Amino acid sequence: MTPQEKKDLLRKLVTDKLRPQNETEKIEFAASQIHHLLIQRIIERMEAVKMTQSDLAKRMNVSKGFISQLWTGDKLINLKQLAQIIQILDSHISVEIELKNKPKLSFRSFPLSPPKNVNYADNNSKNIAA
Repeated sequence: MTPQEKKDLLRKLVTDKLRPQNETEKIEFAASQIHHLLIQRIIERMEAVKMTQSDLAKRMNVSKGFISQLWTGDKLINLKQLAQIIQILDSHISVEIELKNKPKLSFRSFPLSPPKNVNYADNNSKNIAA
């Protein structure tokens, strides 16, 4: 077996081992990704208002260790905790749920010239032909 084949085999073994194997693992992985995204946004907001983990822990009436567990993903944030943090940070949250493979529109998707013989309403109400 060549060195490249060994690398490819190792990469496949690692990838297969890390890939969620069933629906439960897929859901847990997705929840973890959402959690980490939320925590990242919270950290960014905390930095903007110069708030430390200790400050947040005191305001939430929890231990700094609990905040650290949220930051590392050892504990997943729940909606009540998220609402409390958002309130403490005097912020709001917005959520978007989109299709996974949503088609992306580009300017090339639209005609660059107006269609022929279209009636455009203006002061004179004239027909304009391109």
